[in-house]
Amino acid sequence: MNKYPNLVFRLGRRAVSSRDHAWLFQKKEYFSRMWERDGRKLLKQIEKVCGIRFPRRIVDEGIDVYLYKRRRYDGDYLGDMIETNPRRINLYLGRKSTWRSVRAVVVHELIHCLMWQAYYYDLKRREVSLFEDYFADELLTSLVEHVALRRSLGRIDYHGALNYAISEVRQRIIGLRKRKKEHRKMVKSLKEFMKEYQRRVRRGESDILKERRRLLLDLPSPLPPTLDNY
Repeated sequence: MNKYPNLVFRLGRRAVSSRDHAWLFQKKEYFSRMWERDGRKLLKQIEKVCGIRFPRRIVDEGIDVYLYKRRRYDGDYLGDMIETNPRRINLYLGRKSTWRSVRAVVVHELIHCLMWQAYYYDLKRREVSLFEDYFADELLTSLVEHVALRRSLGRIDYHGALNYAISEVRQRIIGLRKRKKEHRKMVKSLKEFMKEYQRRVRRGESDILKERRRLLLDLPSPLPPTLDNY
């Protein structure tokens, strides 16, 4: 029998009023019961459609899902996770949030978690491009989410996934400006690329169309290849 990680719902650490704390606690208890009912089946389906298993470390340590009262500055986000902390998910809830309304969000973030856990904990991480980590990551997760939930994919789903991935890339690129170390890494990579670009074109080895593809594949991700000392 396959073993799966234990998923635990917890209250987030934002300060809230006693009334908000009370309904968030009720949501935590409610989602915990629903996960007890549906969780194993969902995890099994996620592994099946992704073609990889949750790493042994995650099976042993589990995954934490933190619940927060949704606030205006959370924007359109219903959930998220940080790539370099792939055993934690955040959910942003309203009073009317139900298991039915958040189940797809949980599945979406679990697919992200599984990919980044495999990258970092099963040592599958390699030098990848910005576009793979930022665009392809979001686009594919949005589509695979439907398969994991056994939903048929239609035109509106492809349209929505593409728009979502574009929106996410924009937000993450904006956020990159504030991360000085990662931003410097990208600038350095672009400078090195342009030096090589000019050398290759000058020697007749390449042209701007070939270099455009090279940039797509070679511009490195700002995310670290390992979590050592991160």
